[in-house]
Amino acid sequence: MSRHRHRRRGRGRGHEYEFDHEFDYDGEPRPPQRTIEVRGGRRKRRVNTEVHDAFRSLGADDRTGRLSDREFDRQVVEEVGYLFRKSGSHFGNMCRSIGELFSMLF
Repeated sequence: MSRHRHRRRGRGRGHEYEFDHEFDYDGEPRPPQRTIEVRGGRRKRRVNTEVHDAFRSLGADDRTGRLSDREFDRQVVEEVGYLFRKSGSHFGNMCRSIGELFSMLF
């Protein structure tokens, strides 16, 4: 294997695709995120969106004023979808735990 291939291993499409999943590795929904470039554009990092940060901090970390109307609307739609996925995940976990409880009792 050449040295060039060895350096590039793990950084192709499969590595970038890891961030596109809607769910984390533990099965919980992933919050809405955006990609930013890190120093020089060679690496990328995923961070939570401005609307998600403002919502989680109850307005203390509000940087939504610098967003365009279209971007703000897109982030709000992603946040609403995330809240529905999160509540569905909690409902599923509740149903599984109640089922396990009944199976242990009976």
